[in-house]
Amino acid sequence: MNGVHTPLVSIILPVWNPRPDWLAEAIESAFHESRCRIEVILVDDGSKEPPETWLSPRDAGRVKVVRIPHRGAGRARNVALQHCNGEFIRFLDGDDLFLPESTSLLVDLARGRANIVTYGSTIVCNESLRPRGRVRSSLRGFIHPQIAQGRFTCTIPAMLIPRHVATEIGFDERLIVQGDWDFVLRVSEAVDFIGTRQPIYLYRRNENSLSSGAGARREAVRSTVLIIKGYIGRHPELHGTRAERRTRAYAQFLIAKLRNPQFPMRNRMFWKAAAADPLRGAVIAASRTAALGLKTIKKLIAKPRLKARYG
Repeated sequence: MNGVHTPLVSIILPVWNPRPDWLAEAIESAFHESRCRIEVILVDDGSKEPPETWLSPRDAGRVKVVRIPHRGAGRARNVALQHCNGEFIRFLDGDDLFLPESTSLLVDLARGRANIVTYGSTIVCNESLRPRGRVRSSLRGFIHPQIAQGRFTCTIPAMLIPRHVATEIGFDERLIVQGDWDFVLRVSEAVDFIGTRQPIYLYRRNENSLSSGAGARREAVRSTVLIIKGYIGRHPELHGTRAERRTRAYAQFLIAKLRNPQFPMRNRMFWKAAAADPLRGAVIAASRTAALGLKTIKKLIAKPRLKARYG
């Protein structure tokens, strides 16, 4: 490239019993770059079948594969960080896709700075990759208070992180769920963030995701308590401030929703949080009431149709 420095970006791809066709699409999407070099580190987190049974010969030849006993995504990502050579890191899940030139865009946004995280927006899709929504943010700077309060909306694969920062921070392997939130929060305590609202990542919403189910919700409650306690413990300057109250309130809102997804207002934790952050409580209550009202209207509309069809 005419003597111009072309940075190497390491793509970390942890997998566990992946769907081969989706994984092949994910790997292919990682290499669609022209202004940076790419290496893909695939960590097989103890899948039932060995990687050679579900990796195509082409992908096996261009991906660095590391196989470990099943310990969860946090452990797999930490192992991958030990095998990376890039100046920057991006994370990718085996059922999602990077948009072409998105990694190059994030590298350009960093402008050679070694202590900044760059990010873009995420398009949320169904399993057929049909768009259903977008996750985006416009925050910049030292944004750890907003991340602790759930006011930063960005997925971790939509970020580009300096490798030395990611390696130093690492993932908390105690967290089965919400490890991304904890990792990004701790990264944001170390470096600035800057973003673009341009879409760079396709998130495939999978009905079989780990994030659904009562067991996962209980684990998320435990993780929320650990993450917020750790954050406030690291920032004694927040004690007694409005920022601390809003941070604790966000955790309480989240726990109320996890314990009662349909009716979080029925959980006393919700009203305790609303006392500390009334505006957010009002917004959540209004949105939930509107969603329930819409659901009721749809049922009422559907009833005559069912009666006409089956009556």
